[in-house]
Amino acid sequence: MAQRGCGDHRVPLGDITNSQSRQAGSRKTGRVSENNADQRAVRRKKARDRYANMPPEKKAELNAKKRQDYHRKQAEKPSVGL
Repeated sequence: MAQRGCGDHRVPLGDITNSQSRQAGSRKTGRVSENNADQRAVRRKKARDRYANMPPEKKAELNAKKRQDYHRKQAEKPSVGL
């Protein structure tokens, strides 16, 4: 095994004094999350509008299906014995 002499220096992994690159990354992440939040808000608004413009018969049909699914899932859950 070769030993290093006193004059050998390791190359640093990276320039840690450049904090600008770290800040740019955090800003980019912030914009991405804001953009995702905006997209989710738009998607929710479209879903609300779609439901609001739905005919009453279709709403009743959808609610009946949701109710059946809810009761089916409740019946499938294991009951907790106290």
